[in-house]
Order: sequence, then C-alpha cells, then structure tokens
Amino acid sequence: NDDHFPPAPSWCDVLDEYVKNRDVFRCPQARVESGGDHAFNAALDQQDFEKLRKPEATVVIFESDLGRNALGGRRDLPAVPRHLNGDNYGFADGHASWLKRKAWGQDEHGDPKWMKEPEKPLWWRP
Repeated sequence: NDDHFPPAPSWCDVLDEYVKNRDVFRCPQARVESGGDHAFNAALDQQDFEKLRKPEATVVIFESDLGRNALGGRRDLPAVPRHLNGDNYGFADGHASWLKRKAWGQDEHGDPKWMKEPEKPLWWRP
C-alpha cells in the first residue's frame, strides 16, 4: 500500500488477498458470532506509516464484537475482556501484545466491571 494503511471501512477485504485462511480474523474466545472478531483503528484510515509518532504504541488492530471490516477505537473493545482479563492488540510496528484491562468495581453478581482501557497507555491517533 505504498507505506499507507488500508482504507478503514474495507480493511479485511484488502487483507483477504494476503491471508490463506479467513480464520485469522476470528477469535475462538469471542462470545458473538460476527464473521470477524477484530476491528481496525479508524484513525489510521489510509494514513502514511512514516508520519506515525509512536508506531510501537499505536494500535492498528484490536479485539471487538462489531464484525467483519469493523473499525473504531477504544470504546469498541468487547464489554468483557476475552483473555484472562485482557485483550490482544496489533501495533503499527508489527508486534502484537496482550494487555490487561483496568477494573473499576463489581457488578451486582460480584463480577468485575471493566474499563475499555488497558493498564498500559496506548496511542489511538497517528
């Protein structure tokens, strides 16, 4: 893509030609059958990679229940973390990481309530 991120509204479609199995867009722990369990950071829509201030901390792909070609930001993480109280993220420098979420209390059943924010600071804007 000439050092540019794909168009956000069709990011899965753009990547289809590079993947051998569409299951790469799925998470076995997802609670919703949506055809895709990750979203693309909408702020990176066709952005020039070279203009990123902190690629090692800039979220590109993150877990979401919004379905195939989903895009958005922090508020679009699943309501409940899927993996040991955290989520998986793909970053602009090419690495992926699991990050634990912040808890902010308990619901009426004593289960934790989760902020849609990890314990480590992330960049959502280029």
